[in-house]
Amino acid sequence: MTSIINNFDNNHSDENNEAAVLRGVAEAVETPAVAVGAADAALQPPPQQPSEPPPHSAREESFDYVRRMGRGINLGNGLSAPQEGDWQPAVDESYFDDVAAAGFTSVRIPVRWDQHTTAEAPYTVDPEWLARVAQVAQWALSRGLVTILNAHGEHWLIQECSLDMEVYPRPELEARFHAIWRQVAVHFSEYPDDLCFEILNEPYFCMSKPVVDKINRDVLAIIRESNPDRYVLATGGGEPGIKIITPPIRRANGPAPQRSNDPPTPNPQRLADPTPRRPNTLPSQRPNALP
Repeated sequence: MTSIINNFDNNHSDENNEAAVLRGVAEAVETPAVAVGAADAALQPPPQQPSEPPPHSAREESFDYVRRMGRGINLGNGLSAPQEGDWQPAVDESYFDDVAAAGFTSVRIPVRWDQHTTAEAPYTVDPEWLARVAQVAQWALSRGLVTILNAHGEHWLIQECSLDMEVYPRPELEARFHAIWRQVAVHFSEYPDDLCFEILNEPYFCMSKPVVDKINRDVLAIIRESNPDRYVLATGGGEPGIKIITPPIRRANGPAPQRSNDPPTPNPQRLADPTPRRPNTLPSQRPNALP
């Protein structure tokens, strides 16, 4: 099967985004010093200490992170194939040299977990597969790339549902998906902030908003058990989900993203527009790459 790598651009910050970050700086006002004479010192209240700059809000931190992601590339059909090598040659470390040399600053690595996880409880992920995913992620991180790992091609979970359902019909499959993410999160818990997670790729074709909202809340809570500050990307369900992508979730105590079924409106918190992506190839001279 022809190997392609899809190109997308996260570098789309607007004036609203810039204003959100600048507000955090403008609010950092120091208290002016007041001089007093020695005779009056005993009568004066203790001098106020300069206030610390307020921490960024979770929303502002998310904007900062997206800006750092900059221009990204999607490494499709490698680790997301049923078995690595089914759809293209195995992922090679040299790919990431090409990505960095071409000026990209982030890479999305889709990963399929189904074929590497037992079908029965406790739903153990193959340690060799976890190690392989970690190896590929480390190749990307060592080139200074913000690296996204996700659950991709998980049709066993998504296609058990339909858009008219408000509750997921197979609790045992939900439990399996939760177990996968718990193991993945623990495995990568000590990795730097440049690694982020995406909960589930393209659930919106079969899953309604209520179903996906619950999956996102549940999996985010599982990730937070071992990764309290990890950046997490979440996609909505149903028709709005294909048009609007929610921003990264940073804080453990923040509410889960909510989306209405109203037609989408311009939103400064949007991570990226899911516009059609042009097939692109890297200059690594793979024999089955698109021209």
